[in-house]
Amino acid sequence: MSTSPFCRFAVCLALVCIPFVCAAEPALDQVVLPRFDEAPTVDGQLDDAVWAGAAVAEGFTLPLNTQAAPKACRALLGFTDAGIHIGVRFDEPDPANLKIEFEDGSMSVWKDDCIEIWVRTTGRQSDFDQFIVNAAGARQRVNSRASGQSYPEPTFPAAAHIGADAWTLEALLPFAEIGLTDPQPGDMIQLKIGREDPTGRTTVLSVWPPRAPYGAGDGYGRAYFLTSNLLPNADFTQLDQNGQPTGWGFGEGQLERIEVIADNGRRALHWRVPGSYATIQRSIQLEPNALYRLEGWLRGSAAISLRARTKERADDEASRPFSVSSEPSDDYAYLSVAFPTGEDGKALIIL
Repeated sequence: MSTSPFCRFAVCLALVCIPFVCAAEPALDQVVLPRFDEAPTVDGQLDDAVWAGAAVAEGFTLPLNTQAAPKACRALLGFTDAGIHIGVRFDEPDPANLKIEFEDGSMSVWKDDCIEIWVRTTGRQSDFDQFIVNAAGARQRVNSRASGQSYPEPTFPAAAHIGADAWTLEALLPFAEIGLTDPQPGDMIQLKIGREDPTGRTTVLSVWPPRAPYGAGDGYGRAYFLTSNLLPNADFTQLDQNGQPTGWGFGEGQLERIEVIADNGRRALHWRVPGSYATIQRSIQLEPNALYRLEGWLRGSAAISLRARTKERADDEASRPFSVSSEPSDDYAYLSVAFPTGEDGKALIIL
């Protein structure tokens, strides 16, 4: 335990939209999609230079299991104005025996060795768009809404390539087909990627995010556009003339109790308030009636709290607190708290 006379804390914040109260570990079930300067050629080769800067979804497992996929899977993702680009590599030690039987547009492409991609852009479990491509590039589409499912003719660009020890795929998921127009930084969609491998005696399923159930129901990962952080100046890099983080407010008499420092290669807040209480806070406008997560990495010789306050109704006199507090520790510990916004979408973040 630290013996410093000061309470030393360091906090790096992220305010992240999540689809469920209980989210999986952020490092495993989320990707942040970069904007590609140019679209990769959809030929299944994965040899365009732009893929080097793609987000990576990896750690595929068997469904509802911690066991890694028997054949390694790795997906690359990014976006352009046209939509989301995905490139995938599936290890295959016996490509000559890949099951490829169904033609483009068939309702049974999913029975072949194939990739299945589920995308959900609403909060309704009934809603999803499914894109299926087999190892020969044959496509299948499923569109599901509350009113029922439809099976449109697949028109999304996709191509596959079979190599000596793997098969690869490139595809474009057009924004128009998943209900998006102009995604903004921090916007999130739900995403799941799976492989059907019927090569052996029984079909083997692999899925990302890790440990998720296979299929369209639930257990999606999160894909953010450009950034997963919705909290302005969360890394405290923007400072005012007093060296304090821009956009953050301090309690009366507390300005000199909190400072921005460099700690272990990152910018952090440092509290110097032994035996007293000091806060820093800021307001943020979010989506109404949505669920978010406030998270941070903290360490120090006393406790610190992450708190969000929201109003269920705009005319409510009192706001609702959602908070979590750390335990004293010399090492950084990760904490998070989920909170809902009300009808006005406003939240007050307090540290």
